[in-house]
Amino acid sequence: MKRRYAILLVIVALLVGFNIWRWWPASPRSMGEAALAAAVGGFRSEDFRLKVPLQPDRDQIKVTRDLFQPRVVAVKAPVEQVAKAEPDTPLPPTAAELAERAARYELSRFKLVGVVFRGRKGQAFLVKENEMYTAVAGDKVGRRFVVDRVTTESVYLKDPATKVSGQIPVSGN
Repeated sequence: MKRRYAILLVIVALLVGFNIWRWWPASPRSMGEAALAAAVGGFRSEDFRLKVPLQPDRDQIKVTRDLFQPRVVAVKAPVEQVAKAEPDTPLPPTAAELAERAARYELSRFKLVGVVFRGRKGQAFLVKENEMYTAVAGDKVGRRFVVDRVTTESVYLKDPATKVSGQIPVSGN
């Protein structure tokens, strides 16, 4: 076993020795003249200066077309058309559109948690955030909705002011 460790130690020492010999800085005598100048002198500040002519020749300028850019053709529009042009900004929503958006948002907040039938009359159990409502057809739910009809699987709500209506299915657990 000791002989094995001795052989391994000799191999490791040889590898370390070869690495040191390979990467040891070379002496200036063994380097060529060009390699010596590059190693000693390195780069000069003139090597980093941009060398371009001040006035390029007309023959040197090449006009190339970018295939990914459309060709722009300048056309002057008459003054009358420029004055009539409308801006591209969209118009702000009207009060009716805002009320309709608010009604749709409020309708999306309702969840139907249960339906009970007593006789032929259905009663719906609705939840909106922290509020719970029990309603039959014709009852007002929330600030704006009226229960249109109640079925075994869903309830139909309608906003009389904005005519927004929707079906809310029974939500599962």
